[in-house]
Amino acid sequence: MKTPPKSNSPAVHALNFTGADLTLDQLDAACHRPLHVSLSNDLWKKIADSRARIERMLAGGGAIYGVNTGFGKLCN
Repeated sequence: MKTPPKSNSPAVHALNFTGADLTLDQLDAACHRPLHVSLSNDLWKKIADSRARIERMLAGGGAIYGVNTGFGKLCN
């Protein structure tokens, strides 16, 4: 059984990523306190689409900078 939070514990802040710009005010409100992060369904779809695109590119066997190579001096 979990112990209830102390009364002086900071409140949990919710941050919902939608794919729209994240503002500095949103980040500031989330700093230095417990944070619950969620992603919108639209954003999950974009992530899945991006993964599928990368997997198709990898199936081609070529080098994809930063995916199956390193960055900068490590890219070779």
